[in-house]
Amino acid sequence: MNSSEDSTFTAMKHDVNSSFGKMSWQDLVSNIEPNNFCLLIEDSDNYTLMWGEEDRFDYYSDKNNWSEIQNFIDKHERNHIWTNLNYDLKNEIDSSLKSNNTKYAHFPEACFIVPKHVLLCRSGKISTSSDLSSFRKRFEIKEKLIPLELSPIQSEQEYIHQLELLLAEIQFGNIYEINYCTAFVNNNCQLEPLQSFNKLVGLTQAPHSVFMKIDSNYLLCGSPERYIRKTGNILQSQPIKGTARRSQNEKEDIQIKYDLKNDPKEISENIMIVDLVRNDLSKVASKNTVRVKHLNELHTFKSVHQLISTIECRLSKGASFSDIISATFPMGSMTGAPKKSAMQLSEKHEEFSRNLYSGSVGLIQPNGDFDLNVVIRSALYNDQENQLMIGVGGAITALSDPKKEYQECLIKLKAVKESLCSRN
Repeated sequence: MNSSEDSTFTAMKHDVNSSFGKMSWQDLVSNIEPNNFCLLIEDSDNYTLMWGEEDRFDYYSDKNNWSEIQNFIDKHERNHIWTNLNYDLKNEIDSSLKSNNTKYAHFPEACFIVPKHVLLCRSGKISTSSDLSSFRKRFEIKEKLIPLELSPIQSEQEYIHQLELLLAEIQFGNIYEINYCTAFVNNNCQLEPLQSFNKLVGLTQAPHSVFMKIDSNYLLCGSPERYIRKTGNILQSQPIKGTARRSQNEKEDIQIKYDLKNDPKEISENIMIVDLVRNDLSKVASKNTVRVKHLNELHTFKSVHQLISTIECRLSKGASFSDIISATFPMGSMTGAPKKSAMQLSEKHEEFSRNLYSGSVGLIQPNGDFDLNVVIRSALYNDQENQLMIGVGGAITALSDPKKEYQECLIKLKAVKESLCSRN
């Protein structure tokens, strides 16, 4: 995830490169566990690592007021803050929404942490305001691990049945697009989080990847999608709609890209969400500044091809972080349109609580800029309950074929499932 090196580090750099050689994020994270931490990865030479807690605010709608989020951010306006926003935060933004589905993960509705330590790696060079003299490279022989098995929470037939009901809702005119999700779980496993995440990054090489631990909860995220970024007074959102598999055969891979770029269904999905995001951004934008910078742009990642659009606006004066989240969360790519109706129908037809899946993780910088991802292509794991969940989903429109939609879910599941390893 992109975040520029700020003045916090200008006068307080520790040249860890000369002291330790080129230290990888794997080396660093292995030395800070079991502390709470958040690792945001753009690529192997560009990442941000935060650990320890200087201050922390866990938000729960039944205990806290929405204004407390902004109060906490304002209190720490000269600090880095990492945050994770649970999908069910939508219920606080719109009190008419509810979530009563089965929970397989237990992250707080929102969490804001001021870390004790922040480390930046930019172009392979590490800088930090902390003393890393206690860090040492580890060369450990890892014990033999085994692949981790997953079970679907609903059968393919049940999934198809729910999609048929939602297609009827589209025909009735109640919605015109919905992101319907399902999940795969293991309720008794001993996941090796760091090694699994290392494999996930290798398989996806996704630019908004996150490895995070909060209390007993881990997030292993290989996301290619940005939810929203603030740079100065510019807001940018980059929804993904349109997914196709990769092929090892170069000629076939070229054809797959061509078919995706010209697929009427995938194009229509993307355009619908672009319109939704434009509307969301207009709530916090200066007048007449919302624009579509890129529409249906083809991006190729290691495991998938994607259609990504980029929408920008100039932020209206005085709009705060909480104002922006209120206007845009959850991200349109994970809801559908009209947004409220789609969220209500998702809760009715889905068989699990999404929790942090479909939510967001990112960094708020001392200057107020921030960059937040979309938590997809991810595993949520609790090491106390030995419970793991992977959510997958896709956009459903009038042109959708339920069987093909299920196959698309399996494509999105593939890299995450292949990355998971366990001791039992």
